[in-house]
Amino acid sequence: MDHYVKRTDTSNDDLVLFASNANLSLSLLDSPWWRIFMESCAPEFRRVSSTTFCNKLLPHTAKKVMDFVVNQLMGCKVTLVVDEMRKNHCSFYNFVLAADSDIDMRGVNVFFWDSISMETRASSDVGKAIADQVNALTKLGLDVVAYATDNCSVMRGTEDFVKAHCGRSIPRIPCVSHYLNGILKKMLKQEPLKTLWNNVRDGYLYNKMMEFQQISPFEPIP
Repeated sequence: MDHYVKRTDTSNDDLVLFASNANLSLSLLDSPWWRIFMESCAPEFRRVSSTTFCNKLLPHTAKKVMDFVVNQLMGCKVTLVVDEMRKNHCSFYNFVLAADSDIDMRGVNVFFWDSISMETRASSDVGKAIADQVNALTKLGLDVVAYATDNCSVMRGTEDFVKAHCGRSIPRIPCVSHYLNGILKKMLKQEPLKTLWNNVRDGYLYNKMMEFQQISPFEPIP
């Protein structure tokens, strides 16, 4: 995130960007050792609790980041990329914005946008969630021309619901990598590729096992 966000003059924004990009546990902010460290390095820096960080600082900086992303993508054709992950019986849907051209000299054209949690995986609910993102981006002035997903049945079933909630047809772009992965899995289940693949896999695992056995527990692993 800090590669794309213009640096601010406020230490609070720097703290949020640092904690976010370094994946720091927010419990660090409540640690007495963190307070001692900060007081020794920057006595003028006001101590921030994890509660203040989450309720005040994070939303404030996040708004700046989102404004920056919108400004960068203004005038571009934007594709909303959607991907799901599951944890503890809950689905998380991550939304990434991809522009049709590079934004700057570094070739940047993809920005993380949002992440939501949902207890349901029904195509109707996921389709509405996607449409809500598209509608919100449209209100901000962005030109969302398509959305991209993998090829699971849930995502394939979202198209009609996205169209219904957006009031216009938005094409779904299937993930080519997901397609190729599915094709490859089917191919490897058929003979003679199945036997060939099993032999290659078993040979690779055997070689790795032999390499591991040759390493003494008292010698550093290279």
